[in-house]
Amino acid sequence: MSFHDRVLVVAYCIVVALFSFLAFLLALGWEAPGAFMGNLLGLRSALVGGILSLVMLLASFRLFYLFAIRRPTGGTLVYPGELGEVRISLTAMENLVRKVAGSVSGVKEVKSSAVLAQDKQIIVRVQVGVGADVNIPELSSQLQKTIGDHLLAVVGVTVEDVHILVANIADSTKRGRVE
Repeated sequence: MSFHDRVLVVAYCIVVALFSFLAFLLALGWEAPGAFMGNLLGLRSALVGGILSLVMLLASFRLFYLFAIRRPTGGTLVYPGELGEVRISLTAMENLVRKVAGSVSGVKEVKSSAVLAQDKQIIVRVQVGVGADVNIPELSSQLQKTIGDHLLAVVGVTVEDVHILVANIADSTKRGRVE
């Protein structure tokens, strides 16, 4: 929801609360709000009342669209469970990929992203920094296999592709890794 939509919700709630409060006072028998409402909606204020009604109607349509129309969630995998559905966010899978890729020997730094593909499969993109003494083709194959196997074992999702980008070759003398 954008900032403008949030402002619209707040303004709409304030106007509806004000009219509800005035209606409540009218129901209790107080006549001053009745005179105010009569003046507001009288012939000399018909233009103001019409504009206010149109704005409220447009705000109602916008809020109905925001809250009633369900948009598909692209950031989660949904599995039916025994007691209800289970949702796993792509962010959780990305964090898992970072942890798994970071545990592979020779990997110095990791950035990852996951994208939903069809049939509950995902595409993983991993950007790594490796040591200078690492065989990159072997490390890439090991990363692809390790990430695919781990996501299948832990999350239960089949990885369609694992794209590896070696973004940096780090000097292994600067940062020692404790194994």
